[in-house]
Amino acid sequence: MIKIDALVLGCLATAIIFLINQLIFILIAAYSGLAGIEDEFWSQYKDLIWQIMGLATLCGSMGLGGMLMRLMVIKHQALHGLIVSSLTSGLFIWSLSDRGELTLMSAVIFLAGAGSGALGAHYSPWPKARSKTILN
Repeated sequence: MIKIDALVLGCLATAIIFLINQLIFILIAAYSGLAGIEDEFWSQYKDLIWQIMGLATLCGSMGLGGMLMRLMVIKHQALHGLIVSSLTSGLFIWSLSDRGELTLMSAVIFLAGAGSGALGAHYSPWPKARSKTILN
């Protein structure tokens, strides 16, 4: 059975994790952009490196959010992780729709984020929730 309270708490926790990781990513990107401004390799592949780092940030955040779902629900951890990461990724992607920036890469990012949350919940090293969870 799907637990709505776990989904809401999971979405909030995943959003907070993602925003903190995004802040760290922005600080690293700003520093590396200034440090490698004269490097030929960096100037040639800068956009690709930043896209890969941004996707890794999203997947890592959604994976951590999925791992948290494992602690909150007793059954169907991967399904809960998939729903939470899909909702959270969808909300962040939806914010791009106002500017008309939805592309094929947006769909790839959404699918990668959703898959990372499900995999994080399923393969988490943390133990499964017992019969009494923090939300019962």
